[in-house]
Amino acid sequence: MDKELLKKYVIDYKQNLINDLKDSLKDLGGSGNLDDTEAKDPEDYSHIDESRDFKKILQNKLGEAEYELSRLEKLSTEPMDKPTSGALIVTDKLSFYISLATLPFIIDGKNFIGISENAPMFGVISRKKVGDKFKVGSVEYKILSIS
Repeated sequence: MDKELLKKYVIDYKQNLINDLKDSLKDLGGSGNLDDTEAKDPEDYSHIDESRDFKKILQNKLGEAEYELSRLEKLSTEPMDKPTSGALIVTDKLSFYISLATLPFIIDGKNFIGISENAPMFGVISRKKVGDKFKVGSVEYKILSIS
């Protein structure tokens, strides 16, 4: 499998999330939101506070997503012989791309999932080599290759 293609997929995945967060922030900043000078009753102030809190949450998520994107762009696509950031772990059931957490996806008819180095699953995989088995939940995987 071409790791450049996998890298592009997870970068596009993260970029789409960033675009969605930016759109949501833009919508929050629209004319439909009250500010302190327009508040007429306590309920208005409550809505203003909720809007500010939600905007702050979105801004934090956007900052995290942009940081993750910058790390993804630096991800190596060189061949690797052990599970580490940028490695592709092919098993008998599913392939794991060590990059960032993604939903399962299919490329060229093959099943993949992106996992982060911060994921508990990575802790299990990181100590394995080709031929080893590991279990996630009730599913057992056998590592066929690492690249």
